[in-house]
Amino acid sequence: MCLLMKGISRHDIFAGTDRYSHCSYTVCVVCHVSDLKLFYFVFLVCIQVFPFRKMGKAPVDLSFKCIGSIADVLHKEPNEGLRPLKRNADNKFCSQALRLNNNLISDLAGFTLTIDSLLSDPSHLAWLDLSFNHISRIDKALTELHELRVLYLHGNHICKLSEVDKLGVLPFLHTLTLHGNAVENEKTYRDHVISVLPHLKSMDFSAVTKQERIMSQIWHKKITLSKTKRSPN
Repeated sequence: MCLLMKGISRHDIFAGTDRYSHCSYTVCVVCHVSDLKLFYFVFLVCIQVFPFRKMGKAPVDLSFKCIGSIADVLHKEPNEGLRPLKRNADNKFCSQALRLNNNLISDLAGFTLTIDSLLSDPSHLAWLDLSFNHISRIDKALTELHELRVLYLHGNHICKLSEVDKLGVLPFLHTLTLHGNAVENEKTYRDHVISVLPHLKSMDFSAVTKQERIMSQIWHKKITLSKTKRSPN
């Protein structure tokens, strides 16, 4: 396998993910790397691909479709991947992964109804990519995806850490990205997110360590105690 790419942008990374999704971890590692930029590309391809490869079914890929509202999803044809998408008797996609990255989505109004029409079993949606959109808040619809394991929200417009708290009801969420949002500039950003999401194993493509988990819990207790002392009797 030979990759000869220069001047790679973030958009190239996401566009290329499916193209190279056939590569295994071993192949990715042994590829000849001529410069750091290429290595970074291969690394990001791998971490983008692995989550939905483990699910065994091809993702419904609606990235780069200029989708402005969730309702538009039903009028678009998914991008072709290396693995064909399967449909059921009702012509709904048999998939647990949905890619809506690199679009123009500002809110998730109608999301539940849309995935009900799009997927054969929306209650088992486990992997959702909403990165590089214009989303500013965590919609209630996301908190109802009880089987969600992986959620990409990087490159959006989320400004408040309190929005992340809403995801605490998701029992299986282990991978989350939020970098590229204004919220990452908060001093307590990583501590806060880790403390409110107890099952998180990866944040912003970086593993959550045992030490980070302990420190975030200590931080959370201090904040809670401080609020208690300030509250009137």
